[in-house]
Amino acid sequence: MPVLGAIREGYFYAQLGLGTPPRNFSTIIDTGSTITYVPCANCAHCGAHMSPGFDPALSSTAQVLGCQSSLCNCGSPACTCLQNKCYYSRRYAEMSSSEGWLVQDKLRFPDNGSSLDFVFGCENKETGAIFKQQVDGVLGMGNNENSFPRQLARTGLVDDVFSLCYGFPAGGTMLLGDVPVQPPLQLRYTPLVERRLHYYNVGLQGISLGQKLLGVAMGEYAQGYGAVLDSGTTFTYLPTAAFNAFLGLLNDALQGKGLHRSSGSDPQFNDVCWRGAPHDFKALDKVFPTGSITFAGGASVALTPQRYLFMVGRGEYCLGMFDNGWQGTLLGGIIMRSVLVQYDKRHQRVGFAEADCNSIRTAPAASAPAATPQAGRPNVTAESAPAPAAADGAASVKTAAAERQQQQPGAVTIQQLVEEQGSSQQQRQQQQATAEVSRQSVAAAPAARYWWLGFVAGGVLMAVAIQVVHAVRLVVSKSSKGYAHVPELEGQAAAASTELTPLAAGMCSSIATQSV
Repeated sequence: MPVLGAIREGYFYAQLGLGTPPRNFSTIIDTGSTITYVPCANCAHCGAHMSPGFDPALSSTAQVLGCQSSLCNCGSPACTCLQNKCYYSRRYAEMSSSEGWLVQDKLRFPDNGSSLDFVFGCENKETGAIFKQQVDGVLGMGNNENSFPRQLARTGLVDDVFSLCYGFPAGGTMLLGDVPVQPPLQLRYTPLVERRLHYYNVGLQGISLGQKLLGVAMGEYAQGYGAVLDSGTTFTYLPTAAFNAFLGLLNDALQGKGLHRSSGSDPQFNDVCWRGAPHDFKALDKVFPTGSITFAGGASVALTPQRYLFMVGRGEYCLGMFDNGWQGTLLGGIIMRSVLVQYDKRHQRVGFAEADCNSIRTAPAASAPAATPQAGRPNVTAESAPAPAAADGAASVKTAAAERQQQQPGAVTIQQLVEEQGSSQQQRQQQQATAEVSRQSVAAAPAARYWWLGFVAGGVLMAVAIQVVHAVRLVVSKSSKGYAHVPELEGQAAAASTELTPLAAGMCSSIATQSV
């Protein structure tokens, strides 16, 4: 399945086709959440999102679950009964929340239209960042029986494995099942650590920067809820000792590099930033050091500048790591950019491999699951789904261009440029050049393909409109991430009843002028 979004947007997300006839909803990909949910059409308190709410009455296959249903299972916290229907609730660390009814309906795979039964939440109330976020809901990928991948695995159609690959500067790929890819990747694995929580905990052994270790004991990373891989969190959150050690080594490494400390573009947050660096992210390693994160079992991830910095202006970057006190270690999406992360519940392990996440292809091409299991274990993947209907005029422009992409491959490059680049004159020239190449390519095609010209020309005009809209909509705010401080003895209890994520648009630091 294609992954959309970027660090600059505050999250990575995927589209789900729900109901009969299917409607598409955008959902944050979140390994720290356990339930998938989208707003209900009759939601009592929901924000304005990309798509109108889901209406069970308009789906011929929808079933709102009763309190006595065997599918009325919410994990922790448990389901309750409201109006004789199964009711879930989730409260997140940054004080947002979601609650509503559990529904069973068809989940459609966009490559060939096949489907399977899927249980998800139909929201009746949202608060905080969830209310404010642009995307519709959350795709719960957490480590429990209610999650999206576990529901797929229980059908027997795929193994209990999924992979996430977040692209740089945007996009990526999600693979469902044990899917071989091209080009082949050499994964290195670390065991999952059992902590009686619904997170993907790993054994973090050490972090280095340059040629120096932070000098922090392994036990520091295991305190609180431990070291957690959390795809729904934008940034990385370290225990105080590790954060201070990392910042100290980074400041030492930057001495004499001609950089100037700054506070970023948002004065209400005390971000650690530098001015005077190269504008090109690919050249940052000439100024900022590279390190590594090492896990139990010998797996490691290179800690390149793009995995601990984010851009707030031309030549200005802020640290994408934050002090998380004693609460634990959250490894967020920023640290896994251009890394394929395989969550293998069969063997209780997680694998890592460097990858170009926007170029990964399945090998051989996988198809969506059939109605009944076939011999062996067929792979489950999905190609790009139509964009969801818009909730406002600005979103409708973006949606129209996305739908046009489904028909016109030539327009994809233009849309990607609009989404992934800023609005400088040089970047606009690149977009125009790409559009020109696209038009020339269509003009050279056989006469039977001349009908593409109208769509591509429309795509170019729409892309310009999207660029203006996107520039306006990038202004978002940030709230704190990680668990609220609770007494030491209550930490595990709080972790058991509180979801780590999702990280909504309001969680992105100093993002007003951020481009990657």
